[in-house]
Amino acid sequence: AFQPVRNLSLMMTLSFAGILMLALVLVSIGVRKILHPIVGLTRAVRRFGDEQPLTHVKNPVPGSRDELSALWNTFLDMAHSIREKQRQLEDQKRYMRDVIESIPYAIITIDNKGKVAHVNREFEQITGYDRHHVIGRMTADLPSGLKELEDVLVRTLNTGQSLEQEACLIDAGQRKHILKITASKFYNEAQQVIGTIAVFQDITHFKQLEIHASQSEKLALLGQISASIAHELKNPLAVLSGAAELLKEDADSGELGAKSQEWVNDIHNVVRRMNRIVNNFLSFAKMKNENAEPFSMEQLLSETLHLLRIKLRDAGITPILRCETDDSRLVGKYNKLMQVFLNLILNSIEAMPDGGTLTIRLYKTPHQDSEPESLVVELSDTGVGIPEESLDWR
Repeated sequence: AFQPVRNLSLMMTLSFAGILMLALVLVSIGVRKILHPIVGLTRAVRRFGDEQPLTHVKNPVPGSRDELSALWNTFLDMAHSIREKQRQLEDQKRYMRDVIESIPYAIITIDNKGKVAHVNREFEQITGYDRHHVIGRMTADLPSGLKELEDVLVRTLNTGQSLEQEACLIDAGQRKHILKITASKFYNEAQQVIGTIAVFQDITHFKQLEIHASQSEKLALLGQISASIAHELKNPLAVLSGAAELLKEDADSGELGAKSQEWVNDIHNVVRRMNRIVNNFLSFAKMKNENAEPFSMEQLLSETLHLLRIKLRDAGITPILRCETDDSRLVGKYNKLMQVFLNLILNSIEAMPDGGTLTIRLYKTPHQDSEPESLVVELSDTGVGIPEESLDWR
């Protein structure tokens, strides 16, 4: 009686086992065909998100043409395209950075909050400050030597107007620079203001050249005036010189008294000295064509002090010439060197408004292996010296 029940139970057991086996097979196929590709896609996305290369990521659905395979191929194409765009963008950034670093002008940029965003290599060379000590700081926290640069940046940021002006800068070595600054706001691709940029050039040398050119023009004018005055004086001096020579001949012949003879000799000596001074003025006017010739440096310094003796006396200055060598001869342009020492002594006179002592020392340095024997002239005075703000222009 229980045999049919046993057979039915056996059939049901076998059917359940078959269904279980089929379910396991279907689950395995599903894991292989669906879950495994999804996990592979997830790993690839994670690797892409971590900016790791995708060359070692295996295709989770090789040889398949279903939707997952299409999704995988689309993802790879998109990933490679994005990576290529990133490489191009990095190349452009690197190129722009190289261009900015190679520009022969200093560049500084600040954001809308007044914080320094970037400086280039030329900025470091002019200011002497390393970019790591400047980038990220507020303009108000910049070194005091950059105060005028800060004012230009802040004014441009607040007004929105482009500015172009000259400013003074004190670098990290306390050297003075004159800058030509151009500042304006800059924008992103959406034409939104994202900060302020200032480009400046060190024009200190140009200013010095302008000053030297102006001084050269004044000296040229002074030379022309000196030449004209000397020419005007030379004619009457020639008459005086001739008369003095005749008087001296009469004095030498004994036709005049002893007192008169002394006066005639004084007149003759003074006229010769005046004639020599006039010739010196003419030499100054023509010193561009002067040739080098041998002369004594001690004699040149003595004559220079003689020319300025009245000015030194009126200023209450005592000149001291110390010659510590027996041979001060050299070959050079006499009048040009005289002009140099005239200017130096005049500077010393201006530095001693209350009088003082001017010491000129002339000596030789011994011969060394790398340097030949040299003739040295040292000038020192008891004046106030050069002001600190003018030391960079000495």
